[in-house]
Amino acid sequence: MFDNILTVGLQVLVLFLLVFVGYVFGKTGLLKEESAKGLTNLVLYIATPAAILQSFTSEIKTPGKTKNLFLLFLGSVLIHVITILLAKLFIREKDTQKSRVMQFAVIFSNCGYMSFPLQKALLGDIGVFYGAMFVAVFNIITWTYGAYLMSGDKKNISPKKILLNPTIISVFISILLYLSQFKLPSFLSSAVTHLGNLNTPLPMIIVGFNLSSVGILKVFSDKKIYWPTFLRLAAAPALSFGVLWLIGITGIPLIACTVAASAPAAAISVMFANKFGGDAALGSKIVSLSTLLSIITMPVFVALAQMI
Repeated sequence: MFDNILTVGLQVLVLFLLVFVGYVFGKTGLLKEESAKGLTNLVLYIATPAAILQSFTSEIKTPGKTKNLFLLFLGSVLIHVITILLAKLFIREKDTQKSRVMQFAVIFSNCGYMSFPLQKALLGDIGVFYGAMFVAVFNIITWTYGAYLMSGDKKNISPKKILLNPTIISVFISILLYLSQFKLPSFLSSAVTHLGNLNTPLPMIIVGFNLSSVGILKVFSDKKIYWPTFLRLAAAPALSFGVLWLIGITGIPLIACTVAASAPAAAISVMFANKFGGDAALGSKIVSLSTLLSIITMPVFVALAQMI
């Protein structure tokens, strides 16, 4: 198991070197807030959809892969239901705004920014192929239950946001291409591949830039963030792993989904807190601390999945 942990740990370390680049660029002012927002849009609207499209169009349809996609959809839904219950049961903060942010951070992992690059590095295109299903479910639940949780108002549940989400659109198109086995023209496929390759370095640089704006000492001195961070990095992945194993997911699909489920708190925690009047500063601290500590926890859970 130690060899597996070391292998995954080295892959995570590579990603964190990219995070360090973003951190340095943020601290030195070489990357500005407006530029970071532009890079975020590039990842959201271009790089991530292209990476998903690339992974689906490169796979040959088989009954086994199709079955795994269905199982991963089921498993991803169950994982989010379980983490919702976990957050409700174990977050006892009296301040409503803080409680909402804490619960949100426990439920939703950074399964796009952090997971796709690691899935690609460990498993190749098929890792993103399976990981995309988790991200699709994540987006659906984020813009329904997540929006309701953070705002406390059902009116903020947005079916339109779900349907127009670039990742959801790319997943639907990719599944249709996979099922029909339609092959993109070579020039278009090459362009998609180049754009999809941006999905590894850019998200990590953005994470590093966000970390640069949060004082590290302030992060570690806030005692309120340790409990939700523990639930996000330890309890949620352990329960998720158990669910996946119980419904019969093994091998590469298990590894891909474990990567997504064991990722740190989602960056969208901060964006939703800003949007719906939550405690954005608290969200930034949880995202920052969980991202820093995930270099230790993610390799353990992924290595465990590799052994099954």
